Amino acid sequence: MVISTDLEINSTYKINNTYICNVWAKLRLFWIKIILLFLFLWILMNYSIYAAVFGKDDRNPMLSDGYPWSAIGKIITDQGDCTGSLVGPNLVLTVGHCIYDKNGQPKTNIKFYPNYKNGKGHFYSGVSKVWSGTVKSGWKGRIGDYKVNGRIDYSIIRLKSPLGQKYGWLDWAIETPTILNDVTMVGYSKDFMNGQIAGIQENCRIRGQRLGTFTNDCDAGVGASGGPLLVKHGDRYVIVGVYVAGYEQIFSEFGHQNANLAIKISALSSLLQSLHRNIKYELQTHILLCNKTETKLFSTVAFYDKYWLTKGWMEILPSSCLEVNLENQINNTYYIYTENDFGLDWVGNGKKSFCINNREPFRIKNASKVSCNGKNQVKLNFAGPFTLSEQGLNHRNFLP
Repeated sequence: MVISTDLEINSTYKINNTYICNVWAKLRLFWIKIILLFLFLWILMNYSIYAAVFGKDDRNPMLSDGYPWSAIGKIITDQGDCTGSLVGPNLVLTVGHCIYDKNGQPKTNIKFYPNYKNGKGHFYSGVSKVWSGTVKSGWKGRIGDYKVNGRIDYSIIRLKSPLGQKYGWLDWAIETPTILNDVTMVGYSKDFMNGQIAGIQENCRIRGQRLGTFTNDCDAGVGASGGPLLVKHGDRYVIVGVYVAGYEQIFSEFGHQNANLAIKISALSSLLQSLHRNIKYELQTHILLCNKTETKLFSTVAFYDKYWLTKGWMEILPSSCLEVNLENQINNTYYIYTENDFGLDWVGNGKKSFCINNREPFRIKNASKVSCNGKNQVKLNFAGPFTLSEQGLNHRNFLP
């Protein structure tokens, strides 16, 4: 009897223990589901941007190096990537949430790569200043923000280097057409070739407008934010809108549920015109020197400012560009002398010689006529003459 009682007690204990474990497992699974549900709702409320492709994906890869595609590029930050367009020699148009996070803090290590293709860009520039509508506005990027004030989600950034001289820049329309069926959209969507090359869709449509924004059915995804919506105006493309995001079931006032949202360029036209009027950068007095080699280059320039003047040395790192100010030059020509890390002349000898200092930084007036007998001074034959020309052309490439 004693043995039988012990077995009965032990058996009851095992049954109760198994029951408790099963109940605990069910409770734990229940609370995990609740937590995941709340997490999903939080993400939905705070990050409402999603990929929107309407029916068949109509995007094609942007393979061209030519204008206007050269003026569209990828913006890369430590907190994510998006798209931007050159709208001036050193101005890029994109969206606010590309440059600032939902707390209004600027993202870090912002770089713009024009004509970014196959996972790389030949040149990039950092940012020196930003004008943005979302800063200090309580903007969080939620559904309500876009329904009420989507037109403020913009940023215009000033680059440290005038890459627009090399790649050109896009013009913009003064007014956005009400309804349009031949819009072209460009963006670096992660759902298209993993964002390593821009997708272009032609012949998508503007579907409805309100409060400085319009909806459209252009295929796009995360990473395309900031991409331009273009229309053909004569023989050139102009920007009519800036892609913001894709949204679902919030645009019933437009007569449709699923749509992509863009900012009307007309909402930004005055600001863009003002920045162009007040920009300190002068096309006629700047050039862009670009190093396409794998070694450092050291450049000097000669230009005419009441007399021939030389200055140098300017260090140009591999795969980068350097803006050079020709000050108040009054002649439309300039000369260049460039050496690589090993002291070899990179651009060839020209027919005109100027005085330089071959040891340290210098700025020499009347450089074509001085005796050039000062310490470490020598006369060298420069390459040129080169002519300052129209926008997008005042640059020199040093090739391998």
